Amino acid sequence: MKRALLITFTLSIAFVAYGQYRGLPVRTNGNTKVKAITNVHPGGGIVMEQPAIPTATGFRSTEEEIGTTNFDIQTLASLGRRIGEPANGHIGAAWQMAFVQPGFTDRGTGYNHFEGNEWGPNPTAQVESSRSGYPSYTVMENGTEVVISHKALTAGWQLTAYTKAVGETAWTEHVLPSDVPGGNVWAKIAAGGADGNSLHVVAITLNPSFGGQVYRGMTNHPLYWRSTDGGQTWDKKDVVLPGVDSTKYLSMGAESYSIEAKGETVAISITGLFGDVVVVKSEDNGDSWENNLVFDFPLDN
Repeated sequence: MKRALLITFTLSIAFVAYGQYRGLPVRTNGNTKVKAITNVHPGGGIVMEQPAIPTATGFRSTEEEIGTTNFDIQTLASLGRRIGEPANGHIGAAWQMAFVQPGFTDRGTGYNHFEGNEWGPNPTAQVESSRSGYPSYTVMENGTEVVISHKALTAGWQLTAYTKAVGETAWTEHVLPSDVPGGNVWAKIAAGGADGNSLHVVAITLNPSFGGQVYRGMTNHPLYWRSTDGGQTWDKKDVVLPGVDSTKYLSMGAESYSIEAKGETVAISITGLFGDVVVVKSEDNGDSWENNLVFDFPLDN
């Protein structure tokens, strides 16, 4: 029996070695042909095939530093959109930026813009007027760029959206209304609607450990907001999504959700650690919602 297993194991190694020896096909990387080259293992024996390193015409030649940060935590779970195209040949990019240690008292949104020829200088000041965190970025159909982040106030935490037209440098501040005790944090944003200028936001209520409260029987309760006029007013606020409540969840992790919009269709994924994985979808620009079960967690709440 042992001899049979040894023979089987030896044959398996032989097949793996043979598979490694077989040449890789020639691939095309953009306009550059990438050929396979042969490297002999330093220890001899097995020959490994590896693709050639792309020449200067490969994608690495187009990398460019657009900003820096000393604050390494860019997300606590899912990463929202951080780059977009406000106009043809223009690119906007945002990230979480801070330099002052300890405490990162200057934390906020770092932003840079490509205007067709080159990126601007690395930013040294945040988009927001005071310490903020965990930005999400999107672009409306009319080219208006939008950043949303949260900040701590004396009376609680607040979600604030900042908008800027193409070519402008100043950002306009829009506070998202809410009746939630303690406020809301960790927002994700997307642009949609028939004209592409509606804003859709999902965020969670503030955890009691930071001064918030258990909201409707749930800690870190996900909620939804909508603006149909580019952030000037918000006709939907603190909306509880169907099936994303205390009947199914005890709590929700920070940024354990994502949002996307295209036309009148809006989709929000809920991917908490101890609960159902669902996609809540609207086909009327956020007026009504349907809960679609992706994975049924064995225990509710």
